[in-house]
Amino acid sequence: MYYGWKLLGALGTIYFLSIGSVFYGLAVTLPEMTATFGWARSEVGLGFSLATLSMGLSGPLIAWVIAKRGVRFSIVLGGFVAAIGAVNMYFTESLFQFYITAPLLGIGIGLQTIIPGTQLVSNWFKRRRAIAIALFMASGGLGRAIITPLFALIIESTGDWRLIWLIMACGTLLASFIA
Repeated sequence: MYYGWKLLGALGTIYFLSIGSVFYGLAVTLPEMTATFGWARSEVGLGFSLATLSMGLSGPLIAWVIAKRGVRFSIVLGGFVAAIGAVNMYFTESLFQFYITAPLLGIGIGLQTIIPGTQLVSNWFKRRRAIAIALFMASGGLGRAIITPLFALIIESTGDWRLIWLIMACGTLLASFIA
């Protein structure tokens, strides 16, 4: 079996865990945080925007990390940055703390997922690159389809949205371990 397919399986699992838990998990935790703290939806939306903006704008930083230290280092570092962000979210009590922490999540997800993943897939697959990238990207969608309802079920059964942040931290660290 071509080693690239094994690599793709590992990358898909990393993408599933990181994007599926942290990025799509925000859809479950942010409404709970809004209700708990009495924040306006626009205030929470700004925090989500900061996370997604930092994920996108960190592209040159991610490229630099990959060029200097390699893709594996980027994935591992991203998991630790996202885990630090998730643990900080667990302890969040104010909008200011939320706004400071949200970019950590975005940078961590960026370091761990799309750019390093597509870099590796593009390097390993020449003939079947399109299907390999499609499978890689689909793993994130699968993460959304499985993890988001699971998080909602956990919150519904325990009433504790903070627990989800700890699960997110564990998910990104597990993804780092896979790398």
